[in-house]
Amino acid sequence: MFDLFWDIRQSADIASAQRAVARSEGNVERLRTDVQFLEDRIDRLTMIAAAMWTLLQKQTGLSDEQLAASVQEIDLSDGRLDGKVRRNVSTCASCKRPIAPRHTRCIYCGQPTSQTQPFDAVL
Repeated sequence: MFDLFWDIRQSADIASAQRAVARSEGNVERLRTDVQFLEDRIDRLTMIAAAMWTLLQKQTGLSDEQLAASVQEIDLSDGRLDGKVRRNVSTCASCKRPIAPRHTRCIYCGQPTSQTQPFDAVL
């Protein structure tokens, strides 16, 4: 009799594990699709940036060295040479609470933030 209950319990555990595996496989496929989308987008943005740089070089005579120096200057603008641009947390002019860089309004009082750079909304 004990063996019967043990077999039933084992069958239930196996079925549960199989369902978990199926869910995981679905999640992996969704993540694979998301990664492919992001890779495609990065490739397109890289191509657009290269085209813009080529046009700018032809129009202005700027050099690759000048571009590299500008990239390094922008990279260091947050105090770190790490290949990333980070904005610091700011303070709301109205309620004086901290505002994360990704927010365009204070989450506490609704006051719009003062974004001064063209890429502030993107960063």
